[in-house]
Amino acid sequence: MTITVEQQSQEANTELAVRRRRVGVVAGAFLVAAGCGFVFATENSAWPAACLRIGIVFGALWLCLPVQRRPTVWKSMSAGRLVGLAVLAILVNRLKYLFPVIGVLTVLAWILRPRRASTQLRR
Repeated sequence: MTITVEQQSQEANTELAVRRRRVGVVAGAFLVAAGCGFVFATENSAWPAACLRIGIVFGALWLCLPVQRRPTVWKSMSAGRLVGLAVLAILVNRLKYLFPVIGVLTVLAWILRPRRASTQLRR
């Protein structure tokens, strides 16, 4: 019995759908546990906050997983763009201190820009 490419693709899509469903269920379970924890846990309990954070991360992962009608975004991105995105994500915390400097320099450049000579000479 030979397996065609279409059958392999359908099996992969089915396996991916199962994995996506599992991630969604886990995210929902953590979010429900966090809600119950915030209602019933003591004030010094840290596990509801941990469950909430894990549920949010799993929910974001669930949103990122491809579905049959929508392919993954990472397939269309080149390696250079992925590296650039990773570098930007790492450096954005350090670059935020340069934004005010860039703003001041932009305003100064706008104020001190060369003026156009008027077309009519004033007499």
